[in-house]
Amino acid sequence: MKKTKYIIALLVAAISFALPAQAQERILTAIGATGKTELKVANDIKNLYFANKPESKTFKITTNTTVKPRTSADWFQASINGNVVTVSVVENSDADLRSGEVTLAAPDGQSKIINVTQLGTNPGFFVSTDTARVKGIDAGVVVNITSNTNLTFTGSEWITPKDATPVVGTKNYVFIAGKMQQGTRTGTLNVSDGTNSKSVVVEQNFEGFPTFIVMSDLHFGAGGAVERVTKSLQTIYENTSDVDALFLNGDLTNSGNLSQYNEMLSVMNNAELVPDYVQRYYIMGNHEWYTGDGGTPMGNYNSLGVEHDKYFDIKGYPFIYIGLSGGSEENYTQESLDFLRESLEDASLKYPGKPIFVFQHIPAYGTVQGSNSYDGGWGTKKVYEILKDFPQVIDFSGHTHFSSRCPLTFHQDKFTSLNDGGNLNCYIQKGIDIDGEMPEGTSTLSEGMIVTVEDENNVGVRRIDGARNEEIGEQLNFSAPYDGTNFTYANYKGSKPVFEDVEITTEQLQPTQRKVTFPQAVVDENDPNNVVLYYKVEVIDSEDKVVASSNRCSRFYLGSDMPEKLDVIVNGIEGDGMMRIRVTAIDPYGNESDPIESDEFEQGEYKPAEGTQVPTADLFELSVDDQGKGFDKSPMSNPVITSDNTPIPFYDSDYKLTGAKFNRDRSQYYEFDYSTNDKIKTALTNNFTMEAFFMCNEVDGLEQSPMGTQQEGGVGFWMDGGGKFHFYAGYGDGGWYDLVSTKNIQPGKYYHAVATFDGSKLKLYLNGYPAGELATSEPLNFAQEGSQYLVAGGDASADPSVICDAALNGLLLVSRLYSRAISRDEDYVLYKDVIKHYVEQGDDEEIADEAPVADLFNIEFGENGTATDVSEQQIPVTVGTTVPETYYNDTYKRWVAKFPGDDPHCYFGVPYEENEKIIEAMYTDFTLETLCVINNDNLSSLPAVLSSQQTGGVGIEPGEVIQGWGYFSGSYASAYAYDYPVVKNTYYHITLVVQTLDVETPVMSIYVDGKFAGKTQLAGQMTLPQDNAKYFCIGGDASPAGNAAEYLLNGEVALARMYSHALTGPQIKRLFVDLKK
Repeated sequence: MKKTKYIIALLVAAISFALPAQAQERILTAIGATGKTELKVANDIKNLYFANKPESKTFKITTNTTVKPRTSADWFQASINGNVVTVSVVENSDADLRSGEVTLAAPDGQSKIINVTQLGTNPGFFVSTDTARVKGIDAGVVVNITSNTNLTFTGSEWITPKDATPVVGTKNYVFIAGKMQQGTRTGTLNVSDGTNSKSVVVEQNFEGFPTFIVMSDLHFGAGGAVERVTKSLQTIYENTSDVDALFLNGDLTNSGNLSQYNEMLSVMNNAELVPDYVQRYYIMGNHEWYTGDGGTPMGNYNSLGVEHDKYFDIKGYPFIYIGLSGGSEENYTQESLDFLRESLEDASLKYPGKPIFVFQHIPAYGTVQGSNSYDGGWGTKKVYEILKDFPQVIDFSGHTHFSSRCPLTFHQDKFTSLNDGGNLNCYIQKGIDIDGEMPEGTSTLSEGMIVTVEDENNVGVRRIDGARNEEIGEQLNFSAPYDGTNFTYANYKGSKPVFEDVEITTEQLQPTQRKVTFPQAVVDENDPNNVVLYYKVEVIDSEDKVVASSNRCSRFYLGSDMPEKLDVIVNGIEGDGMMRIRVTAIDPYGNESDPIESDEFEQGEYKPAEGTQVPTADLFELSVDDQGKGFDKSPMSNPVITSDNTPIPFYDSDYKLTGAKFNRDRSQYYEFDYSTNDKIKTALTNNFTMEAFFMCNEVDGLEQSPMGTQQEGGVGFWMDGGGKFHFYAGYGDGGWYDLVSTKNIQPGKYYHAVATFDGSKLKLYLNGYPAGELATSEPLNFAQEGSQYLVAGGDASADPSVICDAALNGLLLVSRLYSRAISRDEDYVLYKDVIKHYVEQGDDEEIADEAPVADLFNIEFGENGTATDVSEQQIPVTVGTTVPETYYNDTYKRWVAKFPGDDPHCYFGVPYEENEKIIEAMYTDFTLETLCVINNDNLSSLPAVLSSQQTGGVGIEPGEVIQGWGYFSGSYASAYAYDYPVVKNTYYHITLVVQTLDVETPVMSIYVDGKFAGKTQLAGQMTLPQDNAKYFCIGGDASPAGNAAEYLLNGEVALARMYSHALTGPQIKRLFVDLKK
């Protein structure tokens, strides 16, 4: 046979591995969307070429049915594993090439045919394409060649080899199309084996370098997104031009609703904001999966007409994004992860020496701030495991809501990571601010990034603050080579802050509380991308011991709006005497400044000036008679109107004060009209004091006011739904001065509130100490006409048919108005006068000689989940269908029951429906005692430890703090132990004492670890729970069904006891001390 060489040029790719197709989101079902079988071959491959040696090649298919491969000859085989087809050939020892077909057949007759060609021993080669088109300078030209002989390459001088060493078999040969001016040029790449050759036309186009914008967490549908994002885009475009693409990197919407996508498009499709030529890329985040409009997450997202995952080119640079497929950090599907890896492998081949830009909403684990286990844990390990193998990656993420002003939001190690900044709500890391993770100003952020490939050697990233129209820090530069050897920021560790101003001022607010005001420190001017992160504020006593401390974030996220000075309240100051303040500035890397210190001051109980007299209320002083009718006993004798729904008269035996109880009923109030009283009107706009001594029964999301006269103006106290206490004063046309207290209101506690105005400054005091002040610049005004009356038990209303707004749920014992602003000293003596009869129930040093005996029940746990009442009653203990686990506790020398917190049938019960002794005690005096551990994650659900409540009853039911609840004379009462927040894996000895006999006012008290911790007054006798719930549940609360538990405990119970009398403090202390004997 005549010797022949085969040179075959193909117009479609024949490759040795499967290139990723541009991603399309699919839902695979039994039949295709049109009722037919779906069968597609990735990249539309039609031909496979092999050298004469044994070799295998793979490609991917997409199908919704079972596909079987058939081969037309026995020298090659085909198999399918999932969506991957493998074709393998044996050695061809003949001289000539040979050909065959692989048929992929579906049951309905649809099929795809792939041509298979293999070289023989005669030298030859196949070239994958006639034309190679590339973008950008120094662009990779990849030509796939199958050969069984040596090859040489020649061509245009601007095309140079990068990886062109010949091999027998199939290989992607890589060449570089070099630098050029903007425009297009054409050259050739010649492939030869010495006898025959094949020319590949190379077209190179260079239109400059790409510039793109990155933003994330826009949350359309929340927080005024249209206005917020519009302003941010306007700012960004003021700082750049000629943008090629806009990437919205996840959490496009707040809950994935179609209306929210449409809201987003109303902004993004506005050509005045984003020109039409700019490509938009919308990437799925976790919030896109919180759909609440009846549509599916993917259905709503697909309305955008974009791909879920995508790999593409912009001006000769590779871009890849993948979307999230669920609502949590690791909800990236294997399909998306495979797509990411395969795309990166392809980009590494086709774009040698260039950065690869990657986008996904969730940051790669262990990279930028918030992605680590210690600062949020919001990263994805799955993505990190892929990206770590590609040092040329520049990865963009969102999700954390941390401000890009913090240098921890850019990171270099295995690759480069950038978090694209805060939007909607900005977070700060835990522990650096006393006000939590979203302190003042964090709702004003709207950040983004402008990324520019400046040339082949540098990528510049400019961080933009859209809310303030300013650039953040200096441009970040990521320079070639993009192979991990030039990570400029890999070893960046920040720098030491410096105080230029050292003046600290302080003010005592409480005996254990002090307000500290201090100047901001600065970072080194040669370190422009660093910030002062936070300040450590310490109280130092005369022995140089730190007796209290607090942290305050620098508000670095506010940029040019950062305050020059900061203040912080330091709580829990132990001891008294001479002390000083020490302030240390700390950067994000833990670098500490040299501290600054204040002058010494005396801390302790406030001492007013000698001779300070208790002021007299000359404008109004509420007095309530034993029928609940209100009077004004001030010299003004204002005509007080008592509502027809009369407030309930209430005498507090602890304070020896008479006031009224209010049930959050707008028809229950006291009020007097001052619209024609010139003296009061003059005071309310020039110089006055308002005073209230009150208690809120609940802080439950609803607004309340103990007294006020507010409606489009006026003044008054106000508590928002979260317990934050305000004093409002109106001015101008609808303006309000909002003086916010430094202290929140807690339910079940009395507060003495005083607000003063001296003509230029509002001041607020709580319990005898300053709680805030606010300078005024505009004159105060009155409530609108028709609302110029003062309400006690609420606030004035705009509705003439309803007198009271923000109705109080609680007690009001004092309500007064003065015609002048009293001084701080006067406020203090006034507070002391109000509480003069109250005797603090502190830590009683006495201890009973003997422990009391639980005579109603005393439950002891035993081996194998047993529980027995060892009291004199010996009540049979019931158990749910799931027996609680028990174990022996060596510390307390007793068996302990464990409860999982998620099984309503795992509990013990102590029934008392027919137990006259327990019922009689519940109507009069009794005590509940338990020793327990509370490990519930959600403490707001009030997990019960020992409880029998269903529209009646009583129980120990901790929340954020230890507390007990009961239902008395038609209303719930709760005793809080505010000094005992619940900590996991901690044993608490809790005793709940109800006393209605031999006391002026019924009371429920709570003790923790042998100490009095809180109490509440009761409306009257206990109401028993409904019949089926007459059992004390251990490990939860009684159920109306009578055979299950509610408000489930996740934790342990070591003892459960009930006594037929009210235990005393010394007796309770004895019980606690005896626990470990």
